[in-house]
Amino acid sequence: KGPVEDYPVNLVNYFSRVERKWVAMGGMPHNAKMYGFYDPENPETDTGTAPFNPGFIRHIWSGKRLSRVEAFAAYQKKLDPGGMFCGSYGRLLGICK
Repeated sequence: KGPVEDYPVNLVNYFSRVERKWVAMGGMPHNAKMYGFYDPENPETDTGTAPFNPGFIRHIWSGKRLSRVEAFAAYQKKLDPGGMFCGSYGRLLGICK
């Protein structure tokens, strides 16, 4: 989907709060459960952002999470070397083209 306007505001804010809790606990959501409506670089706001905002993507690529992303990228490349099944999230993370 596109900008936050493409989603009901209650859904965006709900998932933003869920992601905020995941981040606070040091967790990383499963790829199919992550929307990036929460911006860890702007934690004081309680409202959501457009999906997969740059702050959330930078957070995924930082700290302990980096090894998980790299492991997933290696697994994805092994099973799908041509990137046929690479989705927009994988391209956004830079793990496939």
